[in-house]
Amino acid sequence: MKWALVAVVACSAPAPVSQAPRVVEPTGPELVTSAPGATAFMIDGSAVYWAGSGHGWRFNRLDIEPPPIPTGSDKVVASGNPAVFGTSTTLYQGSDATPVDGGVRALAVDGDDVFFGNTSIFEKFGRGPINKLGPAGGPVTAMAVDPTYVYWAIGSGERDPAIYRAKRAKPELELFTRVGSASQLIVAGGYLYWLDPAEGAIHRIRRQK
Repeated sequence: MKWALVAVVACSAPAPVSQAPRVVEPTGPELVTSAPGATAFMIDGSAVYWAGSGHGWRFNRLDIEPPPIPTGSDKVVASGNPAVFGTSTTLYQGSDATPVDGGVRALAVDGDDVFFGNTSIFEKFGRGPINKLGPAGGPVTAMAVDPTYVYWAIGSGERDPAIYRAKRAKPELELFTRVGSASQLIVAGGYLYWLDPAEGAIHRIRRQK
């Protein structure tokens, strides 16, 4: 798959550097909870958990179903010092045979379909080759995927920080919502969640109109 690209070039004028994507913000972003010092978060479908620093480290839980979220309903479910988050597995490592210029800054996995991001978006299905889908719009900071879309957040660059998406079947770059910053994206239920470490908060937005 490749990004769809349509361009009209006039002989008397240079081609535009970039074309602004269509804005698709189904609903305004919602603040899920303040999360000062948060370094990571995850969702199990009925609650959001996040780990944060402060007095030692803390692992917090907040019930998110059914909405709205009661103020002050979060609670510490585990604590300790130092933090232990488990082990990691290498899913991809760049090499001369499978180069990804700029390294891998974020990834999202759906079965055998793996998406990578740096300043571009890449896809690798199973043992097949790596395909460059198109430009990301800026430096990628986080990615997520659902059955229809791949989502990614970008930091400051040519464009302001934002979350973009593209259809997996027919990729076309779309601006999903603007953000202050986003270090993690999580798909859960009908929402896309993100951690804004600069604000110290977790937000969400509906994934479909």
